[in-house]
Amino acid sequence: LIKLAEFYETSVDYLLGLTDNPKRYWFMNIIEKDLRFKENLKQLRAERQVSQSQLAEHLKTTVKTISHWETGYSKSSMSQILEIAQFFQISTDELLYWN
Repeated sequence: LIKLAEFYETSVDYLLGLTDNPKRYWFMNIIEKDLRFKENLKQLRAERQVSQSQLAEHLKTTVKTISHWETGYSKSSMSQILEIAQFFQISTDELLYWN
């Protein structure tokens, strides 16, 4: 899905039907397609004081899985990314690209 958004130069949120705005966020061009999911997830959890355990429980997954995402050892699915964005009340684009 991310590759498709990049190909069509649109946002992931637009492809998922979460926004009517097909424009990519301005910061996506600056980051040069560098996904920042693992850093953003860890920072969001810290800022909002959400433990790995709490997030894992909400997503019905394990603490080990959350840890693997934050270290880059494994990648989350698009449906999990969508759930995480909804949990933190941010867009998937912010979760994937925001710095």
